Amino acid sequence: MEYARLASSLILGHSTQAPVSPNSTSYASIVTRRANSDYAATPPSPPPSIHDSSNDLATLVLRGQRLTFSYDGTSVSAQDGRVSACGLAALNCARIVFKKFKKGLTEAQLLEDIISEQTVQEIVSICPMWAGTAYPEIEEIAELPIFRYFLKRQGTNWGNATRSGFDKMLERLQGAGTQELECPPQVQAVVITKEPDVVACLRLTIQEKNVFVIFDPHPRPSHPNGSGLVIDANRERILGHLTELMGVDEDLLNDPEVAWQMELFSSEHTFVPNLKPDDPDLESLVLQLSIQSYAQKHNAEKQLRPVREERDKLTAQLEQLRTVAKAQLAEARAYRQGVENNRGQEDIQRSVLVQEIQRLRGEVQEAKNTNDKLSKEMQALKRADIRAE
Repeated sequence: MEYARLASSLILGHSTQAPVSPNSTSYASIVTRRANSDYAATPPSPPPSIHDSSNDLATLVLRGQRLTFSYDGTSVSAQDGRVSACGLAALNCARIVFKKFKKGLTEAQLLEDIISEQTVQEIVSICPMWAGTAYPEIEEIAELPIFRYFLKRQGTNWGNATRSGFDKMLERLQGAGTQELECPPQVQAVVITKEPDVVACLRLTIQEKNVFVIFDPHPRPSHPNGSGLVIDANRERILGHLTELMGVDEDLLNDPEVAWQMELFSSEHTFVPNLKPDDPDLESLVLQLSIQSYAQKHNAEKQLRPVREERDKLTAQLEQLRTVAKAQLAEARAYRQGVENNRGQEDIQRSVLVQEIQRLRGEVQEAKNTNDKLSKEMQALKRADIRAE
């Protein structure tokens, strides 16, 4: 049985496309699963191994097929007033794929496991743990223990959400090794952000050929009811898909007002597996504690933000009052100094006036004495005249 027919027989209803011919190069939607209680009781059969049939998943992809898988109810979107945790889902996709790789799944087996409904459900199951009221930041949540346990950051690029930027990214994935490895690792992941959307781009090695997987946690026209997995070995088609999905017009970057915003709101974070030994119990505990602590941190920061703003406002008002008080104090001191200066001048004027009064009193007394003397002389002359008669 062809892998496409097998996949179609596992769903309730039918696939959104006719069964795919291995020689066809058209876009194919292989699985769209309805999520309900009846089906949940009947888990799907595993897809055939790459060694069982020439028409299995890996063969279809390597022969040029572009395939899309989606399962209803697995999209990530804002609910109940909470923000979308799409960045968390994209990073968790890389974590789970690396986890499976560390457990020994490689090439076709790893690809088949990635597209299973169980894996997709596991990827998005982390999202309800996010109780934060702000969008999770990739560079921050990548440092949480649960992600550092499986992911090793290989590099970060900012402001490259263009066709040429994605082309360079795919070129790095196809040919760039790491400091520890001279050749590219068997599996890599790039978490691509163009706010508010985040997707994951995986590169797998199958039969020494590169196969790309785009995990898109957002509902799209091609997968309106769930997350989408697009699988393609054709680099140009993947480049076109990424550009259509996450790209911006390169001409806009010539505008300085737009260019600086793209530097802030678009990024690529590249990861490779961290090949440390696994501890399942520790992983589960660390996962829960990591997400809860990060969400609590964001909630606390949001609650503190208005307090800090009020504090800054009061600090500014206090500084303004201090400035006014200093100015008023300087004015008061200047007035007091002026009064003291005026008082000194009044004292000087009063002293001069007293001295002038005393001088005038002396002159008056001297004039009075002269007048008395003249009066006495006149009386003496009058007596002399009387005698002479």
